[in-house]
Amino acid sequence: MLKFFLFLLFCFSPFISVAQSISVAPYSFAFWGSVDQTSQFSIEYKMAGIHYFHAWDDRVYRTSTTAQFAKKSSSFAFSFLPVDFRYARFGGILFNNTFPITSGNKLHFYLELNLPIRRFDISYRHISNGFNLVTVDNPGLDTIGLRYRFN
Repeated sequence: MLKFFLFLLFCFSPFISVAQSISVAPYSFAFWGSVDQTSQFSIEYKMAGIHYFHAWDDRVYRTSTTAQFAKKSSSFAFSFLPVDFRYARFGGILFNNTFPITSGNKLHFYLELNLPIRRFDISYRHISNGFNLVTVDNPGLDTIGLRYRFN
């Protein structure tokens, strides 16, 4: 897993030079969402961010609308969080393919709650289609991560 994160750091290194923060969430868990064993790596500048999500297992989910099966998916994403308070941020995130499962959406809501500690933030993130506003299949993703702010 360490090699994987070092590889991501190398791939994103041109973006890090202008980044305002860099964060990693090593593992997702089931809370509001039901998708676990997914990691998140993010580089953010002000309201915008570039993310990579990696699914660590091949769990299959049964969709509620068609009773078909869908696998977890890994994906790159771009986020825009215009609602920004000291301890919370809210906006949208657009993925390059369907996420977090193969029958999911490309566009989701993104909620982030932060606990700032000097230059670090401990953050809880929830990605969802908003309680079935966009589609009925809403597995959602919850992560807890660590962010380092450069300024």
